[in-house]
Amino acid sequence: MIDVNLGAALWLSQAVAPHMRQRGSGAIVHVTARPALEPTAGMAAYSVSKAALVHLIRVLDVELRQAESGSMRWPPAAGHRHCPRVNVTRIGHEETRRLLVRDNDPARPVPEVTFGDNYTLEVGGERVELAWRGSNHSPDNIYIHFPGHDALMLIDVVNAGWVPIFNTNLSEDVQGYMQAPDIALSYPWSHFICGHLGRLATREDVALHRQYIADIEASAREALASVDPVPYYIHYGENFWAGVRAHLDTVTERAAAPVIAKYTGVLAAADVEEFTMTTSRARSR
Repeated sequence: MIDVNLGAALWLSQAVAPHMRQRGSGAIVHVTARPALEPTAGMAAYSVSKAALVHLIRVLDVELRQAESGSMRWPPAAGHRHCPRVNVTRIGHEETRRLLVRDNDPARPVPEVTFGDNYTLEVGGERVELAWRGSNHSPDNIYIHFPGHDALMLIDVVNAGWVPIFNTNLSEDVQGYMQAPDIALSYPWSHFICGHLGRLATREDVALHRQYIADIEASAREALASVDPVPYYIHYGENFWAGVRAHLDTVTERAAAPVIAKYTGVLAAADVEEFTMTTSRARSR
């Protein structure tokens, strides 16, 4: 946890800063979270790593300003919660705004600029293409393309080198989640920012994730077709929901077993049965 949330940010900053000095401008953006400032039970390692990240941002701000040349343009550090002097314009999808208005959380500001399907952001000589291609992990999750950097960002779908955690990364739209890798691969890019992990993903990572999910779907369909539900409902009689649970548990175990065997040693945590089994159950419903 510390290596990913803090170490990766430090190493990335150390790698990027010399190029920014040579170029004469730039910005490093690190994303922290509420537990950095508000102690949260059961999240000690996560909270400490995010709190340390906040301080890393402040230290980098001091160090880089001291080292900057007369022509170097270095933006103010941190975000609105940690540094109120920063004047930012928040841009988000229409659904993002609707959900944030509904939740009415002062720690999560509503975007001032919204878009429906596409939005092109041009700032600091850079172009960023935002696109909503349908619901996936969440109803408002968007594709962020950096054409000048040969990179694409899509968060909470692909976990580079790892299987998804519970229920297809806790996705709200499983069908949309399954279609997202094809959409991601339709973009031109070499570097994929997937979030949460200490490395970028490759096109091969995204293709492997897509195959993993396809194998789960195929195995779930086979298990649904081969497991006879009748004995479970007979056994539990009027306790109908107990029969449903027993039937789906058996389907899930049968669907997950060959996938776990195939991907153990290929994708990290494939042998954590809860991850593959909950994803298999999501496809079996």
